[in-house]
Amino acid sequence: MSTNMAEGGIEHQIQADDRGADTAPITFEDLGIPDAGGTELPDAPFGLGKRRSVRDLQKKEYVFIVLAGLCLLVTLVLTIWKLATLPKTSNDFSFALVLLLSTVFCLWYLVEGIMLERPYEILVLSISTFVVWLYIILNFSLGRKDMVKMVRLIVTSALSPFMIVLGVLIAKHYFDSGRLIFRTVGAQSFMQRMCRTIFGYFGMLKFDLQLSLSMVILILTTGQVLNELELVIVIIGIVIVFGCALIGYLGVRCESKILSIIYSFTLIIQPCYVIYKIVESVIKFTPATDSIAVPTMVCGAMSLGVRLVLIAYFVMSWLNYGKGLKEKVFAKTPTDAEANRNNTTVQT
Repeated sequence: MSTNMAEGGIEHQIQADDRGADTAPITFEDLGIPDAGGTELPDAPFGLGKRRSVRDLQKKEYVFIVLAGLCLLVTLVLTIWKLATLPKTSNDFSFALVLLLSTVFCLWYLVEGIMLERPYEILVLSISTFVVWLYIILNFSLGRKDMVKMVRLIVTSALSPFMIVLGVLIAKHYFDSGRLIFRTVGAQSFMQRMCRTIFGYFGMLKFDLQLSLSMVILILTTGQVLNELELVIVIIGIVIVFGCALIGYLGVRCESKILSIIYSFTLIIQPCYVIYKIVESVIKFTPATDSIAVPTMVCGAMSLGVRLVLIAYFVMSWLNYGKGLKEKVFAKTPTDAEANRNNTTVQT
């Protein structure tokens, strides 16, 4: 009798476990993914998608933030100092403007890449760090040497290699885990691929914006006093670059075919002008202007390469229009108050 009771108890327990397994929701632990504080992700500012909370960060990410932040802040302070002391007609002033712009973009990549778990932004940050490092080396070796340049070169040479290596490792971890993408679009592999594509496009779009603005500065501020016409051209060039980037972002973000068609034409026009300026810099290369000509050629070559990658990601993102990605990635997460209000409405 006791045996029957025992068997009955075991059978009852198994049935209860089966019912619980059928009704209990699947958790991240069931799938082998560590929980990061709930399935609902908070919204990032300015409609950029979903973000992580600070408590989700790992130790290596904290180390990377501190290391990269220190290197970028030192570079930023020294560059602003140089801008305040240099004559506006010198080539070093033009270079300092480009360096200031690149440093600000690197800070943007750092914050967005870590908090939004964007591997492309972290990779772009590593590449931009190398570019900034190369700019500083070229400026120190080709231009006039002073104490500020030497300190800037020493600091960036000491921190940049570690920053670049650690950035690549973190980006690889983001690619391999896909943790935030999983929590954003779910377990469907095709949705995850589309999400990676659109994130890659946004990363290349920002990098393209950075290089385009750098080219505007290097092309039109070549150490000479700008007349009124050239100043107008600089302002118009900056407005056009920002406008094109905004159209490219909104076109893919909103899956607008009209904006995407408009942006398609802008993708072709700028590279033609960049090629022309690279050829012109090579032809007019002289020892008196090499401190600005070499960075112009380097920046132009990188701009062309990034533009080709950007076009590829843009086409792939366009092909994914209307497949539900926009609703998954950019749909606003309801707040607790909104959720309670909706529940109350349903119950009523």
